[in-house]
Amino acid sequence: MASTFSGDAYAYYLEKETKKATILCSNPECAHSGRTCNAWLNAASLCLYDGALYFQDGDRIRENGQSVDYGDRLYRVDTDGTNRVAVQALELVPGGDALATTHKEPLLHRGTSYFAYSGVLYSLPLGGDVKNARKIWGEEVQSDGSMYYDPNALHYTLWADGDTVYFMVNLEQPDGTYKDTLFAYDTAGQAVQQVWETPDAADVGNWETAGVSVSQWYVLDGFIYFYLSGGDFWRTDLETGETEKLAAVSAKTLSGSAVFSDDYLCVLNDAPHTDVGLTDPSDGTGGIGGDTFFIYDLEGNLVRKLSVSHLYDE
Repeated sequence: MASTFSGDAYAYYLEKETKKATILCSNPECAHSGRTCNAWLNAASLCLYDGALYFQDGDRIRENGQSVDYGDRLYRVDTDGTNRVAVQALELVPGGDALATTHKEPLLHRGTSYFAYSGVLYSLPLGGDVKNARKIWGEEVQSDGSMYYDPNALHYTLWADGDTVYFMVNLEQPDGTYKDTLFAYDTAGQAVQQVWETPDAADVGNWETAGVSVSQWYVLDGFIYFYLSGGDFWRTDLETGETEKLAAVSAKTLSGSAVFSDDYLCVLNDAPHTDVGLTDPSDGTGGIGGDTFFIYDLEGNLVRKLSVSHLYDE
């Protein structure tokens, strides 16, 4: 078993048993420098889908001595780094207004790609012509004829569970504040409905009512599991609307970075200190980057506490 990840603009292969990371390039003569290397990705997004790796890249490309800007495109590459090919465009106006950004992590699900452009969510059969993309949600915002990105439009991670694609939007409330709001897109009926929004402070402790964004969320079997940095671990039944606290994470972390899987929530205790370089405060909560992982199952049980303080050793 092995996995891949990107870093320093290259993709690496991680062997599960040995924990050894190897650059994903099958050319023994390669110097692993720049676009000539098979492992070059220059992209934060990387996913394994249908036996191949997919990533997004928007760099200018030199062709016949000229710099060509195709805009953001989705690429496919074999898991050994070979046979790289541009699959489809992710911008309706290639190389257009730099602020008309796309979502940085397109979702691939059941032969369809889902992506955002200028704050609008689109779907397109994987590999199709972007001109035929279907608008699912949102309206283009224009200024002087040019589309630009609405900072309160579609953001964060897209997710799919069965026949439903979920997406989170930071919506303005009647009082002028904003809330993360979850929508569900029925891929069969092609209908969109709002299914959840960030609870108020009165419902979930000491959260602010205004401008609250969920740090991480995950939808599984009709529940949304969510974590707010500096808050706790919760879930809401999307059918009944009932919300319950699963674990008092805030008792262990002042703030944190988190990631979900089908089985666990893993939180790294990034402490909100402004002193750059502070890594070992006396309160034991960790510092910039954190020093401890707290791993919970999806019932809220703490199953493991893993120290990584040795990474700060001189």
